[in-house]
Order: sequence, then structure tokens, then C-alpha cells
Amino acid sequence: MSSAWTRIARMLGMTIPTSIAVLAMASGAARAQVTYTLEGSDTLTDVVKASIKATSARLTYNNAGSGQAEKDMASLSGANLLEGIGPMSRNFVASVLSAHTSWQPTDANVVCLDAPVVSVKASSSHCKDLTVETPITTGPISELAVVLGGYPATCRKNSAIAGDRTKCLIGATGTPLSPAVASTATTAECSDPVRLAALADLVACQKVARIDHIYRRDDKSGTQDTWREKLGFLRWCNGKSEGPTNLDNEDLDPIRTVCEASDWQNGVGSIAQTRCTYYPTNQTCTAGSDPIPDPNNPGQTIACTQGLVVAISTGDDGPNNTYAAGQIPADVTQSIGRRIGNDLSGFFMGLAGLGSVKDVTWLATGTTLNTISYAPTSIYPGAYLLSRRLFIQRATDVQATIAASSTLGGQDRVDQENALFNFMSNKCSIAPICTQYGFVPPYAGLCSDSCGSPKENGNITCLPGDPGVGTPKQNISGGDLCDGSHPCENNGLTCAVAPSAVCIAN
Repeated sequence: MSSAWTRIARMLGMTIPTSIAVLAMASGAARAQVTYTLEGSDTLTDVVKASIKATSARLTYNNAGSGQAEKDMASLSGANLLEGIGPMSRNFVASVLSAHTSWQPTDANVVCLDAPVVSVKASSSHCKDLTVETPITTGPISELAVVLGGYPATCRKNSAIAGDRTKCLIGATGTPLSPAVASTATTAECSDPVRLAALADLVACQKVARIDHIYRRDDKSGTQDTWREKLGFLRWCNGKSEGPTNLDNEDLDPIRTVCEASDWQNGVGSIAQTRCTYYPTNQTCTAGSDPIPDPNNPGQTIACTQGLVVAISTGDDGPNNTYAAGQIPADVTQSIGRRIGNDLSGFFMGLAGLGSVKDVTWLATGTTLNTISYAPTSIYPGAYLLSRRLFIQRATDVQATIAASSTLGGQDRVDQENALFNFMSNKCSIAPICTQYGFVPPYAGLCSDSCGSPKENGNITCLPGDPGVGTPKQNISGGDLCDGSHPCENNGLTCAVAPSAVCIAN
């Protein structure tokens, strides 16, 4: 049968060389090789991209976060696409596992092991160890949790323990308060004198004049879920941070410091812009902005500032960066590490995975927690507080739906997903990639062991897949539109759409 091109050529009286006709047919076949988008954990960016390259799977990776992978697979609100596999730095939340019992991961789904760290500037005087009491619901609240999420109103209201963070949530008789209530990260809780005292202790540990910013991953990240889960706090003091860019994140922390110089340069500096505001008006600053009149104090002005806790949604790069060729961070985790390392003052701290301290040339390192380091020997048994598993999740029922639909990619997409899944779930294939990018291979014996072997007894890879902790709706500021799900920063209560259309200002 003649091709359409050949028939047209004959109509026009043209002669087409056989080689060109064959080339045209081959070109048409090439166009049929569709590349599909996969979304998931930022932490696993390098591991996923290296695995895609190794398998030649026709997939491109969007590191939108573990929460986004979960939404996509479960078709939850906010889903961008339907995918049958998803790289995640936490397990599915309980509600998803209840609705999809076959999705419960096993050790086969564990890709690498990781450990979020408190990253600090590497120097002879940096903070070496942090004492972290946990969890908040059964014992004393951690100072680090107070710094990140505020001081619970429950403690402030109980006169017997007011101001005593070592007994927070413990009643006068020594029994836990009921119900135990975590901080809701309101303005009052995030500006409480106890939080200021906890920050002063952190500054003293770091042996610097002050701490300007503590960088964290945004609300879509499984990493920030790990911090909240392990330290036992509910919300972050900076407010809603759902990206997709740094300038979309709220800047509500009442502890204010200067904006970084590169944030005033429209992204021209070595780091991607983050949001600065005229607090408490929540008006976003523009580069070189002068102070504006304070609407609450006639005759006074408000300077453009930035909060202590800052969420990062987009990685850093730029023409003036100080990174070596080919080493511009591909993800936010690495960007946080480089921000800490490039900070000559030591006024920055970070909260990110092992990838933030994996390269000694960055001059960023991590503290120990309760004297336990994030070394592999502490991660395997879960002795390090923040030890965790990184997953490649798969939903075969979703893949069946995709295979039956040409608009979703059909069997071709499923084949590409499975090529990647089979590679990443093969411990011998993935172990060297985990090591290459600063993570810990699933087994201490690299790939020669398995769950049940004596060497792997107690290995967190082999533990049951407990449900992950998802991100609650974070606070929004006065003036923001209510949506019935986000709480207002002035009282921590969910902001109803009616009768009030906006949050009440402080």
C-alpha cells in the first residue's frame, strides 16, 4: 500500500527516492515514541533520573514532591495526571491505604534509606548536637519543635507549667494534659517568649551572633512531613507553602530578619528568590523597595523583612552562582545544603535530607540528635531519630486503568513505568546509585542480603510500612481568602468561606 506522502507526490508529478521515503516512514515511527511525565519526591530526583537513564525508559521526571505523587496515583484533589508508580519519601497516608489496601508497600518498594538532618555551616564552632525530646503528645516538647512550629497555647494557659518548656503538656500532678494540644502556629504561639528563648539556645549552640533563616522543604514534600511527625508539631510558623515557586510561599513568621541580598535581585543572584514581605501586611516586596507606611501605626513605616522559617519550592541556579560546572543543584534538598555552605556568616540553618550534606565541598554538615549521628550504622536500625525509607510505590490497579485508555498512555505508558519500577526495586541495581547520590543502600550487605537474613535483623527496610503523615492545611494570613480548609494565623481555626470571606487580620 502506498504511503500518503507517495500518493501526494504522484499527484504532483514528483519522484521520491526510496531512501527518502524510508526516512519519512522511520520519522513517523519515531514520532510515535511518546515520553510520559512522572511526578514524585524531590529528595529522589537524582536517583530517579539516573534510573531513567539506565533503563532508557521514556519518562521525564517532575520533582513536585511525595504529596503530589500520592495525589496523582490516588486521583486526589490537586492531581496533575494519573500515574501508576510514584517515587515517595514517605508512605501513603492512612486514608489512601484504607481505600487501596493492595498499595501497602513492602521491602521490595524501598529504594534507598535517608535521614533528614539539621544542616549547619561546617566550622570548628558549629552546633554539634541537639537534644530532641519527642513526641509532643506524651512528653516534654522539643526546643527544636518550638522554634519551627511555635509554643503550644495549652502550655501557656496552664499556670502550673506556664513558660516551662521542659514540662510542656505535663500537668501539675505529673500526668499528661488531656487532650494534648500541639501548637497551631498562630502569630501569638510563634512569637511566644518561650520560642524566643528556644531560638536563643539554638543560637548559643551554633556560636553565632544570630540565626537569620532556617530553610525547609515546602508543604508538598515528604521531608517536611518527616520533621513534623518525628518532632511532634502540627504546623510551621511561616504559613502556607505549596509552591510551585518560592515567591508563592507564605512569609508569616513573626520573628523577622533581613531579606537576603539575592532575593532583591529578581533571581539574578546565586539563589532563587524567596518571598519577602512588609510584615504584618503580607504585601510582597519588590527589588529595592523602600519602607511603606504602617497601616496600624500612623506616622511609622514598615521595612521589608523575611521570617525565620523559610520554605523553598524551587531549586537554585543563576549566572552568578558559585557552583562548579555541572554541579548546579537539580533539587531543593541540594539547594538548601549549598545555601548553608555558601553562607559565610553562619547565620543560616537548613532542614533537609542527606543530599544536603553529601558533598564536603559545600561546607555544610549536620548536627547529631541526642548524640546519635546520621551515619549508616545508625540509620539501618533506626537509632537516628529521623531515619526513614524512600519508596518507589506502585498501584497495579491504576496501571490497569491506564493500560485500557489510549488518552492516558495505554499499555505503552505502563511498560515504561514498569521498566523503571523493576530497575529501582532491584536492590543490586539501585544500591550503587543510592551510594553515588549520598543515600544509604536498603541493605547493609548492599544487595547480597534480604529481609530475614541475620545481618538485616532490625533493618528499617524490613519493617511494616506504617502509614505516612500527610500535610495538614497550613496557616494563611489576615486578608487571604477563606477556603474552608486553611486556618487563619490569628487563631489557628479553619477559615470558613461564609460568612467571612477573608481571614481576620491580627
